[in-house]
Amino acid sequence: MFFVLRIDIGSSNVVREIVLFSGSVEFIQKRERANMVSREKISIYKQRGCAVICLLPVLYAIWIGYTSFLGMRQALRGAEVKNKFKGVTLALHRYHDTYECFPPAIVRDEDGKPMHSWRVLLLPHFEQPEFDQIYEAYNFSEPWNGPQNAKLMKRHPKLGCYNHSWGKRGSTNILVVTGTNTCWPLDGCVRIRDIEDRTVNTILIVEASKSGIHWMEPRDFRIDQMPFTINGKEGGGISSSWNPDGAEVSMAGGFGNFLLNTISADDLKQLLITNDGSPQDFGY
Repeated sequence: MFFVLRIDIGSSNVVREIVLFSGSVEFIQKRERANMVSREKISIYKQRGCAVICLLPVLYAIWIGYTSFLGMRQALRGAEVKNKFKGVTLALHRYHDTYECFPPAIVRDEDGKPMHSWRVLLLPHFEQPEFDQIYEAYNFSEPWNGPQNAKLMKRHPKLGCYNHSWGKRGSTNILVVTGTNTCWPLDGCVRIRDIEDRTVNTILIVEASKSGIHWMEPRDFRIDQMPFTINGKEGGGISSSWNPDGAEVSMAGGFGNFLLNTISADDLKQLLITNDGSPQDFGY
């Protein structure tokens, strides 16, 4: 059994006759369907390939823009940190000019209990009305977290001179290192002339990215408890909130410095001590 298949091709009205056996019809239909599916898949793949090729320049531009943004953000944050350190260092030297010494790290009561921080004592020496108002509202007759001061603490969880704009609320980013033979003894205060090593090689204030210390709290690093590392994995020491390669510090001489992570523990400790007998410039 056979039959004739007539096919019109295009608009030329050409008619072709094909003699097919009945058993071949189903096979040809399946093959034609398979060919149609294959052509559709190829078309889809071509479309996807074109879409990917067209997206590559867009993705590259996005990547370039993102990396540029990260670089710009890091530069802006670095500039902000340096400016804050300059402001605090200048205020500390104004305090020294007034009282002939740096402020005590901690103000204690008669029983030796920590009451107030050097950061509170320093407020009038920024010479800014906002900080003067906070200082006048602060109650020195009660602890830093007493009833009246607690209200002040809630109103000012962050203070521009001690907190980075992107820092955690209530957590200061500027600390000092307290302890024997540092610029910040646990009792009393230090004068510039008490620093036997050169002031250019003695650290005055340091950066701490996640200190967990409120700027009003009388608590800082202790030289006998802190790790002598920069951006250490274990935490608890000097660390940067903007640069993974080092951290900002200010020296007692009144200028800033950037300490790299590669500084040795011995060199860092010598920079924190006022009379270690090693006044050489480490060059960090």
